[in-house]
Amino acid sequence: MQSQILSNDERKAAEAAFQGLPADPHWSERGQVIYRGIMAQTNGRDIVEAMRNGGEQEYDDQQVALAGTNT
Repeated sequence: MQSQILSNDERKAAEAAFQGLPADPHWSERGQVIYRGIMAQTNGRDIVEAMRNGGEQEYDDQQVALAGTNT
C-alpha cells in the first residue's frame, strides 16, 4: 500500500469520521470518499472518545488505514 499525504480537506474529513461527526458537503470528492470509508468501518461510532475512555479496540490498524483508501 502506498501512503500519501492528505490534503487539509481530507484530514478534516478523516478527523470528523473518527469522531462520529456529520459530513461537510464542502469537502472535496476525495474527502467525501475518505469520510464514507471510515464511517463504513467504524459504523459511525466516535472512535476517538472510545479510545480516550479505554474502550476496547474493535478495529485493527490495517482496517482503519484501509478505510480511507476504498474508492
